[in-house]
Amino acid sequence: MTPQQAADLLGRLNRQPNFSAVITGQPGQTKKLTNKKDFVYPTEWTPSQFPNTGSIVAGSGVFPVTPTTPKSFITTQVDTPTSFTGQKSPGGFVDLEFELNRKAFLGFINYGKPITTDATDWLGRKVSIIISENRMEKPVFGDDEINSSYMLAEGNYLILRNPDVEPVNSKGLPFQETRPPGFIAVIRVASR
Repeated sequence: MTPQQAADLLGRLNRQPNFSAVITGQPGQTKKLTNKKDFVYPTEWTPSQFPNTGSIVAGSGVFPVTPTTPKSFITTQVDTPTSFTGQKSPGGFVDLEFELNRKAFLGFINYGKPITTDATDWLGRKVSIIISENRMEKPVFGDDEINSSYMLAEGNYLILRNPDVEPVNSKGLPFQETRPPGFIAVIRVASR
């Protein structure tokens, strides 16, 4: 990336409401940055409740059940803490070491089972109907850790972003983004 391309990128990022300011560090000093979000999810549910109301006629609109309901919650942070340390090397180079630890939300697993009941249709036949999907979704998280180092010339840039991309798709395109990047760092190597 040329200095002009980096300046253009920083100009666009500075207009984003969630972009934080530039961080400056001295040689040998470790600097840290992160993007974190609170993720609130249920850990306990009240059981389903089935009042005894007699027979049900399918299509009647009567749903005598209270599905499983969340009753206690916890909060975890989904984040990408990153730390950088730069050391001057001979020849105008900087040895930049970085460590990235990411806790990412991967999706939900449904532990609930649909609530069904026996009913009769308008012809008097016995049928089974779903009263509630009764979903009990728990999140799944994944952890990634990357430790690496780069030798960069003064004035060069290193750009890091959240790798939320899929490999080759059916149309032969090399990558297709699944969502906007959740983290980006633009690091400029400079002696001042």
